[in-house]
Amino acid sequence: MFNGELVALGPIQHDYLPHYVEWLNDWEVRKFLAATLPQPLTLQDEEDWFNHQRGDKDSRVFAILTCGKAG
Repeated sequence: MFNGELVALGPIQHDYLPHYVEWLNDWEVRKFLAATLPQPLTLQDEEDWFNHQRGDKDSRVFAILTCGKAG
């Protein structure tokens, strides 16, 4: 885990997947991401992605976690 004053970077976790699905199905979030994502994104899609990431030794994906209060 890499910690800053306001955020931390940590490993993605299975418990986060429902949040990712919610965010990735929100047009205000999605419009800034790759247009190739399936729509709507399902929890199974995200679990497949998660399992692929766990087995990929050539890439690392981090979760951004809040750890403080702004301002």
